[in-house]
Amino acid sequence: MTFTALTLLFLVPVQTTSPPIETSNIHTQVYSGLVDADAQIVGVAGGMLWLNGTSSFQGSRVWCLPALGAAPQNIVAPIHSAAPIVTSELQAVLALPDGTVLLDVKYDGELVRPPRRLFATTGPTSNLVDLGVGSQSDLFLVGNRAYFEGVDPDGFVDLWSTDGTPAGTQVEVDLPAHFVDGNVLDVHVIGQRFVFRWLDGSTRLVAVPITGGQITPLMALDPTAPFVDTLAGGKVVFATGTPATGVEVFATDGTPQGTGILKDLVGGPGSSFHNGLIGNGNVAYFLANVSGLGLELWRTDGTTAGTVATPELVPGPSSSFPTFTTLTGTFIGDALVHVLPGFIDSKVRITDGTPAGTLTLATGTNPSLKHDKVHFKSVAGGVAFNIGFIGVSPAAWYTDGTVAGTQLLVPPVPTGVNDAAGFTEYGSKIVYRALSMGSSVASGYQVWGSVLGAGTTELVANLGQGPLSASSSPADLFSAAGRGYFSGQLGFPLIYGGKSTFFATDSTPAGFVALGEFSLPSDVLGIIDGRCVFKAESPSTGTGLYVTDGTLAGTKLLKDVKPAGDVELLEGDAGAQLGRYLYFLANDVIHGVELWRTDGTALGTEMVIDLYPGSLDGASNSGGQPLVLGDYVYFNGRSPTTNKFQLWRTDGTAAGTSNFFSAALVDKSVYTFAADGERLWFRTVGSGVHDLWSTTGTEASTTLAATGLSAFSIVVPLGGLAVASRDDGAIAVSPDGSIEQLLPWSLDSAPDCIGSTDHHVYLRRLFDLGLEPGIWATDGTAAGTVRIADHGDHLEPLGSGGLAIFRGFDVDHGSEPWITDGTPQGTHRLFDLVPGPGSSAPIPLGRVGSRFLLQALSVEFGTELHSFAIADIPTYAVESLGVGCGASPTPQLGWSGGALLGASPMAEVRGVTPLGLCQLYLSSLPSATALGSCVVYLADPLPLALGVADGTGAIDFVLAVPQLPALAGLPLYLQALAVAPGSPLLPSLELTNALEVVLAAP
Repeated sequence: MTFTALTLLFLVPVQTTSPPIETSNIHTQVYSGLVDADAQIVGVAGGMLWLNGTSSFQGSRVWCLPALGAAPQNIVAPIHSAAPIVTSELQAVLALPDGTVLLDVKYDGELVRPPRRLFATTGPTSNLVDLGVGSQSDLFLVGNRAYFEGVDPDGFVDLWSTDGTPAGTQVEVDLPAHFVDGNVLDVHVIGQRFVFRWLDGSTRLVAVPITGGQITPLMALDPTAPFVDTLAGGKVVFATGTPATGVEVFATDGTPQGTGILKDLVGGPGSSFHNGLIGNGNVAYFLANVSGLGLELWRTDGTTAGTVATPELVPGPSSSFPTFTTLTGTFIGDALVHVLPGFIDSKVRITDGTPAGTLTLATGTNPSLKHDKVHFKSVAGGVAFNIGFIGVSPAAWYTDGTVAGTQLLVPPVPTGVNDAAGFTEYGSKIVYRALSMGSSVASGYQVWGSVLGAGTTELVANLGQGPLSASSSPADLFSAAGRGYFSGQLGFPLIYGGKSTFFATDSTPAGFVALGEFSLPSDVLGIIDGRCVFKAESPSTGTGLYVTDGTLAGTKLLKDVKPAGDVELLEGDAGAQLGRYLYFLANDVIHGVELWRTDGTALGTEMVIDLYPGSLDGASNSGGQPLVLGDYVYFNGRSPTTNKFQLWRTDGTAAGTSNFFSAALVDKSVYTFAADGERLWFRTVGSGVHDLWSTTGTEASTTLAATGLSAFSIVVPLGGLAVASRDDGAIAVSPDGSIEQLLPWSLDSAPDCIGSTDHHVYLRRLFDLGLEPGIWATDGTAAGTVRIADHGDHLEPLGSGGLAIFRGFDVDHGSEPWITDGTPQGTHRLFDLVPGPGSSAPIPLGRVGSRFLLQALSVEFGTELHSFAIADIPTYAVESLGVGCGASPTPQLGWSGGALLGASPMAEVRGVTPLGLCQLYLSSLPSATALGSCVVYLADPLPLALGVADGTGAIDFVLAVPQLPALAGLPLYLQALAVAPGSPLLPSLELTNALEVVLAAP
């Protein structure tokens, strides 16, 4: 599809505007200090320090520190114009000899394929160059080129190399077609050969020349046996198991004859290898358990003679290392610095394999040394590491391999910096990430640096600059009678001792009330006599049902359903109201999960029926929460005769509770069910077949509407129909059994429903081979099923008018609130709460009175409750005029992205001749002038943009609407004309329909 950018109305430049809708922060908790961050050091390349970092309002991103004393810079790499990049994480970094830096970036985004991409850059401010290939391995240098396991756009894995340019990125070893679906693991370079592990149905160790050629099998591997490898003595040294030898250490020089076991330490099928195998290219160390020696540290230079035990600390058959040891460490020369954990004390040791070269560098007074989290790293001619003991957080240390040269870099005090990792030499400092709590300098995991011998440590990079906001993280809004209720946090969560609570709001700051401290999320069951009934756990009054009138004084425990126990289980998060009662599922442990009801009083809170006597559950929320249809509450209950969960209903009494099924349903379990006020839809499972049924509450009206649904089918009522899903797509089902397919998909696309209104159901189709991903709205017909956005989730109705608010995404503004009426032209971003590509990550909550509430993240307030006036939402109109002509199918002109001043909507041409020349015209007046068999709907049309249709006959024109107040309310008319390629002097013309667009001020 061809994209042509232009400015609407005579190329007037687009002006930067403030958010079109004024938003109010309802509540905030601001503390002095800086925002939390989580920095992870990847390495130094090109003279720059490369990091992964998560800050509280920017999410997880790739960062770069150009130099000591410089500010860290966020590196953004656009991948897909429609891809909601949730996180980006640097997997590896490597500098080429010419100074080009290669970045292997992993993306957590629904539409990014492949999820790891390789980029090249010459500096943090330089544009990243996409090398056009995915990666699934570390990068390693051979000469002037970097080699890696590459994934092409079709998902095929080969061995690639790059010189840092797209043209110089190529397949070096083209793997045979029958290996395409295999995995390439653990690539090493031995001489002029690649040696790697291959999983292609069988598992083997293989070699192939660097310049390409025949793959040579070296050794068959047992896929169930452990496998670890390293380099030593110019060979690949690896530990694995065979039936003849057990798990032992092997080596290969890249040839079949040079591949075999180094030394069978126990003989026969028994195993000696314990764990470890840490190498530096010359030697490798590992733990082995050998009769007569016990569990000891061994050393190998890649030869049988050079595979020997290091000096024992406990001579004889007793082990020097406890069996729980996980060998970790790194090198100073050929000597290994490692941890020896013990039951009495724990030691940091160094050994070169000789008695004279084996020393204890530090001894812990507590045996609980966290040996598996020491994070050893060779740096500045020695080794940096962190150690910690009970009551003392892990702190940073450095050793040059001597007792005198082993020093503490940072005191392990609670308010200092600790839990150090990722040690790297950068400039004049040893830099590392460490946790700071209670510091006025930085908060969370930041990058710190220490100068050896100077005793100084300072902050090097703070990825969380800005106000420190204690996010309330509001969620689960329930709105009724002009007031909203939701759960949230008071103070910082987790390490800052935040407390969960329950809030009430009238959508104004003054009307925001915290209703008490609750240690579990609070779920609203409903409103009874103007009071909100909710379930929660309070440290002071216990777990149970609570009731509130919206004030702290009026919030109290209604009833503890299980007063004899410590923890009460309340199932489900919603109730159903019938008459003066709310019906819900609860577990009092004595009876299991059953149906209960409450009238808002302690006396009126009671179990309706013990459907399945005893402590086993008689009811379940697996099919959904209880719901009302007519004079009954329907719920998922267990049949005492079949032991299956089926559809039950009750009038609120035990005598009026019965199993609602016909003879055709007796052997089926009921799962998903939903109602639209007049009809109930429910999904059954029997003999592995998923069916959809419909009923109005009588046996005569209960009919099988569809069969063959997917195992996790959605069931959403819509205007007398139900939108459901099969393995091949979404369908609309009528009560009489007629079915219409709405949106195809495959099992790989993981479809789901993001929400619905009275007018539309909104479906999300993710990445799917051959099918376009995005958000689709359906009115229950195939013709009324349209793609409205690239990405979206968390959709909530705005009211009864068919509008909805959802979290949308574009690369220029990140994730922000969007609005839709179920059409492409009626779908657009509402405002940019975090300006630029940063995201406010909004979660629409719902309407309270005349305002709409949403949870959103901002630099100023953190994750808090925001609102905007519904009356402030701009209104515009886009209407189609006439029909197209001159081609088959009929040429069409569509519109998406709204029609607001300062916006960038899209005029979409479809159905013209492929590769034809297409001209978009604009006029301020309509017309109806015949042109052959076609009609021109514009008076005095002016050419607006010119482009060439793609191979499907489509072209999109991106329109930049200027921010000119005089244009608001002005109708504009657009129509497109196309000419087929290679037409004669009197070409055949193709005209689309016209559009009338009435612009609106934001």
